[in-house]
Amino acid sequence: MSYLLGTVITFAAVLLFVVILVIERTRERKFFPTIRARFDSRVERTIYIVEHIDWGAFFGHVLKLSLEKIAHDVVHPRSGRVLPVMTSIIVVLP
Repeated sequence: MSYLLGTVITFAAVLLFVVILVIERTRERKFFPTIRARFDSRVERTIYIVEHIDWGAFFGHVLKLSLEKIAHDVVHPRSGRVLPVMTSIIVVLP
């Protein structure tokens, strides 16, 4: 039953979108033009940023920082105890 409800809601949303497009085209005027212009500019900026990020370098940097944080937390735990088993594993990592 939930699949049917999801399908009906999706179909209604697409149908409403098409109806709004037809109305805008016949009236030659957009609904909420300032809000849509602001949204369009934000989408364009987001697309530009996503297309120009070096994702490999970004995730490599995030992975390096995460491993450094894990190594630091293993060597300097909050309880004050040193875990010798984990430190030997971390030393092997570059």
